[in-house]
Amino acid sequence: MAAVTTTALCLLAGTALAGCGAGGSGEDRSAGDILDEANATMRKLSSVTVDITNRTTSGGTVTSRLVTDLDGRCRSRTTWSGGGVLEQIRLGTTDYVRPDRAYLQKWKKIFYVAEEGEPYLLKTVYKSAAQRTTTSFSGFDEPLNLRAPKPDEVLSAGG
Repeated sequence: MAAVTTTALCLLAGTALAGCGAGGSGEDRSAGDILDEANATMRKLSSVTVDITNRTTSGGTVTSRLVTDLDGRCRSRTTWSGGGVLEQIRLGTTDYVRPDRAYLQKWKKIFYVAEEGEPYLLKTVYKSAAQRTTTSFSGFDEPLNLRAPKPDEVLSAGG
């Protein structure tokens, strides 16, 4: 969910950038300035709702709604136009997942779960005539070594 949240926030910032170009205050601001302002505003949020609609070339639609406090609590609901709903709630380190019957029928025989130790979901595979999607999960509870890039590794897009 954190990756989804981060990706969604990046998309929101890009949308804010595109939406701010028209209309205006009469100020001549660079795209970089507008993006910096949007990012600063987004960092102050205590919660956000992200709605995503994905339309396929075959006419199907997948919609998702994510509501998050940007910390450790979120709720998401994904709905497939051809049938199926998956809901997830995260409270701290606990996830609750609720698929409906149509979702389970659509995705039956594709879940791989660890047989030893904790029953972690390891992989899901979706196959259709038009696509194959594999999602793998690993690194359960491993510490993350994340750091900001060094200043000489950053490219400023400012005007």
